[in-house]
Amino acid sequence: MRTEWLEDLLVILDAKSLSEAAERRFLTQPAFSRRVKVIEDYVGVELLDRSRKPAVLHPFVGEQQDKIREILRGVNGLIYELKRKDNQINKRVVIACQHAIMSSIAPNIVTQLNDGLDVSILLSSDNRDECFGSLLAKKADIIMTYNSLSDRASIDKYFIDELVIGHEKLIPVYSAKALHRLDAYRANGELPVITYPSDVFLGRIMDKQVFPMIHNTYVSKKTETSLTLAALKLSVAGIGVAWVPQSITADDIEKGDLCDLSDQLPTYDFSIIATRLIDQHNEIKQAAWEMIAALK
Repeated sequence: MRTEWLEDLLVILDAKSLSEAAERRFLTQPAFSRRVKVIEDYVGVELLDRSRKPAVLHPFVGEQQDKIREILRGVNGLIYELKRKDNQINKRVVIACQHAIMSSIAPNIVTQLNDGLDVSILLSSDNRDECFGSLLAKKADIIMTYNSLSDRASIDKYFIDELVIGHEKLIPVYSAKALHRLDAYRANGELPVITYPSDVFLGRIMDKQVFPMIHNTYVSKKTETSLTLAALKLSVAGIGVAWVPQSITADDIEKGDLCDLSDQLPTYDFSIIATRLIDQHNEIKQAAWEMIAALK
């Protein structure tokens, strides 16, 4: 039995619906339902009462809630103690960050940590939701993500510490060598754009905040990618206008490959946040956190 499965059951018991529970676990509802089915297959018992709409856990599961919490606390405590002993030897801090942050402020932060601490940094990049998933699964000690008031992570603030470590602007850019092509599109009332999937952070920002600000123009979605660096390169190639973090555009703008269209199209500001679970950090991880706080 995996600890994540026990956590899934507790989230379902606490949530108002299966869809809300799925959101808290950073999964789509179909993916979460499949995981519940895997749990049922493992224990050999149907846990969800699917005859009810919406489906709920059978009462006998709720009756075991205290025991589930006790088991989870014991297993997590054991895992933490084993990791704490291991990390005391290895002095390792695991940091997960969004892809664009990996190319902007993360290298400087890692350099400062290596210079100031006797520590080994394991740095990985992923999309925003998976970074939070790694934090909740205790696979990452610290995560660095973009933050928007309109798209905040659904994690109880009593369980996490947060630091604002920077600010970023999402700006529209396009190939400097193909501006004539863009002008032709816009003369016909069309704006070719490179988009992000609607189920990732930047996709939600584009759909909710940026595109609604573009008036009297048909937004033609030419290409979709979940990677900001890929969107940047597609824009350099003249495929469409891409909204990317300003910090990763400087080189291409300086070389004359890209044009910043911020004076013509909407931009969007957000913060860069460092997040950790409020406990479960040893001395070296606490020192890393304090150094990141001093760098902000």
